[in-house]
Amino acid sequence: MFILNSVLFKYLEADFYPLEKRKKDHIQEQAMIQKMIFFAVLLLFAANITMATTGKRTALVIGNSTYRSGPLKNSVNDAVAMAHVLKRLGFDVILKTDVPKKVMLKSFREFSKKLLRSEIGLFYFAGHGMQINGINYLIPVHTTIREESEVEFEAVAVGRLLAKMKRAGNPLNIVILDACRDNPFKQSFRNFQKGFVQMNAPLGTVIAYATSPGSVAADGDGRNGTYTEALLKNFQNPNLDIQKMFNQTGLDVMKKTNKQQVPWVSTTPFPDYFLAGKALPPSSESSDKSHVKFKPVQKPLVNKPVTNKPAKPEPGDTWTDPVLGMEFVRVPGGCFKMGQTKAEKQYLIKEAGQDMYSRYCMDELPLHKVCVDGFWMAKTEVTRGQFKQFVKETGYRTDADKKGKAWIKNKHTNWIWKEEIGYNWKKPGFSQTDIHPVVCVSWNDAKVFINWLNQKSEQKFSLPTEAQWEYAARGGTKFMRFWGDSDSQACNYANVADKGSGWDPSFACSDGYQFTAPVGTYLPNPFGLFDMLGNAWEWCEDVYDKNAYSKHDHNNPFITSGSAFRVDRGGSWDYLPKFLRAAYRRRDLTDYRDSFLGFRLTINN
Repeated sequence: MFILNSVLFKYLEADFYPLEKRKKDHIQEQAMIQKMIFFAVLLLFAANITMATTGKRTALVIGNSTYRSGPLKNSVNDAVAMAHVLKRLGFDVILKTDVPKKVMLKSFREFSKKLLRSEIGLFYFAGHGMQINGINYLIPVHTTIREESEVEFEAVAVGRLLAKMKRAGNPLNIVILDACRDNPFKQSFRNFQKGFVQMNAPLGTVIAYATSPGSVAADGDGRNGTYTEALLKNFQNPNLDIQKMFNQTGLDVMKKTNKQQVPWVSTTPFPDYFLAGKALPPSSESSDKSHVKFKPVQKPLVNKPVTNKPAKPEPGDTWTDPVLGMEFVRVPGGCFKMGQTKAEKQYLIKEAGQDMYSRYCMDELPLHKVCVDGFWMAKTEVTRGQFKQFVKETGYRTDADKKGKAWIKNKHTNWIWKEEIGYNWKKPGFSQTDIHPVVCVSWNDAKVFINWLNQKSEQKFSLPTEAQWEYAARGGTKFMRFWGDSDSQACNYANVADKGSGWDPSFACSDGYQFTAPVGTYLPNPFGLFDMLGNAWEWCEDVYDKNAYSKHDHNNPFITSGSAFRVDRGGSWDYLPKFLRAAYRRRDLTDYRDSFLGFRLTINN
């Protein structure tokens, strides 16, 4: 402003300047003004790019499957997978599955509050949806609708959510509706219309439909719905901005369904935005300066194709078991300090007291250096669906089946652990789907499962040794938990005894699940492994010995004697902060089974 005023002052005094001098000054001043304008525009552009790529991102993800009428196979799977991808892309994610109307509206309010502090808001819904009299509705679970007039009272209008997102005033909002499944109540309706009606997107909003207005989307024949399966792939492509990402998703769906399903997008103009990328200066080697190049915000987990017998596997390589579809990641060999640190001991005595520390935590000593060779570890715990396939093929009866009972903890037991008749891996005392970790399985059950899988595969599967497990759980870190020593971050990384589920004592956060969560729901550790802490305890190969750490070999230690117990590690959905740590050890008899104990596999070749 000072420079511009100076320019104006010189023109007012023009008569005091010779003509040639005035011409020369005029040219210089015009050049200066043009430079100022250029740099001002450049700064605004840079600020806009920064806002669009580094601002806070908030997402609400809802998946409903267990409808009384017209249950869906993949909606919860879709929501869980979408939440995982969004977390990797930097979103603060609220994940809700199989929610009734009251919970859905409560999650809307929570989402609305978080949007006020965000730059981008995203809403994703998978489940049943319908249109009545030109209004689109999302259908909660536990809903019974007998006629059209009941819809507005039993369902949730999409416009209700759009109004909340518009009120937040974010530069960009994204609404994804994989909800155009067939109307489950159509036989009760006099005037039935398929799918959704098209909505006009508010300013700065993208509304993406799984299929075109008035059409029905497929639930898919795999783990995910047809639309979401394509969406998950393209969401993580750093070379696609939002417009191109939705366009490519539409092309993928049309190709897979032979153009029977055509996704639809309603939007208003907005600048290029890369969900999986951030701005970089244009390359000096490129002659094309008309666009900005992008690179991923976060390096995705390596997913290189690996043969059945990789010659020289590299850390982060993945391999998928062809029998059950279990995905394994290559864990690099290395050395680490195994056991409890001095700082950890001080924390435990302060939190638990000397007596409890002496009873439960002394077997974590002494802290000692251990080295392990590289190995393959399953990214997640063995799921209920994978175990079900084994039982279906072999007719195997677990220890819980043979004994007719298992240890459970729920409202029926007054929230204390009791051995109850009639419980097993199919009935653990709470609701599960095929993508939850299998529980109520003994060490014996896990070994029979592994022997069966070894007979069907070229690989040699096993339970991890205790040293392998702790090395993998730490993920190369030196903290009590791989995300750090803080209790408050637990619910981003693990299914724990959380405040939101009413556990006491608890972590001061909410992880969204009172009992087990679908595997892979939370963020992975640095090795790309999920649920290494929380969700379900995991059996190890070792015999439990309270003095094992004084007997360990330096390289690949493995304890084969010392008691009738086997080791299990990792904590679970009801474990409190002082015990949910990478160093904590637990022991159980080989036929023991309860509703928070499962297992995961390793391959040592």
